[in-house]
Amino acid sequence: MVDQPEVFWHFTATGWTAIGSIVSALSIVALSFFNFFYLRVARQQADAAKQTLGLLHEQLVMSERPFVAIHSKYDQDIDTVIVHAVSQGSGPALDVDANLIFEPGAQSSHAAYGVGCLAVEERFRFLIGQESSKLASVTLRYRSISGRRWRTTVQLLGGLPVLTKVTADTDGLTSMERAFGQTNSSLTHEDSKHSS
Repeated sequence: MVDQPEVFWHFTATGWTAIGSIVSALSIVALSFFNFFYLRVARQQADAAKQTLGLLHEQLVMSERPFVAIHSKYDQDIDTVIVHAVSQGSGPALDVDANLIFEPGAQSSHAAYGVGCLAVEERFRFLIGQESSKLASVTLRYRSISGRRWRTTVQLLGGLPVLTKVTADTDGLTSMERAFGQTNSSLTHEDSKHSS
């Protein structure tokens, strides 16, 4: 005589084992979908955090950004134009180098100065005497505390500034600095007044 298998809620032990296997498989599939969507959200949050960190870095860099301008004025006592490099940014200008180009007919065609560091509002006077009225352009290269390099190019007429252009100096930038958009930073303004 054949023994009848035990039945519980109309299923045998084999049936309950099959149901348990199906439920386990479905729970693994559901857990896989949950993990996929969780990882996707985590990736989006990581990307957002990375972008926020980049913006904070850029704000920090710009908060201590140097700006070196050329100021000149006519001095009646010595009958010449006095030319200064003036640090006007929100941070000091480090490793300032100046390249001066003179108009044709001047005693020299160019002069180079290793200015050094300029604190905010500090001035450096170029000792060029009567040649200052023949100064055609000045290029200043400097860096900020963060290491970002900047260049100010000033066109002069009769020793007085007429056009100033400030750009990020792309020489020697790392790929990370380029990623923060330094090559896109530029400012141009025309200076019709001559401040001292």
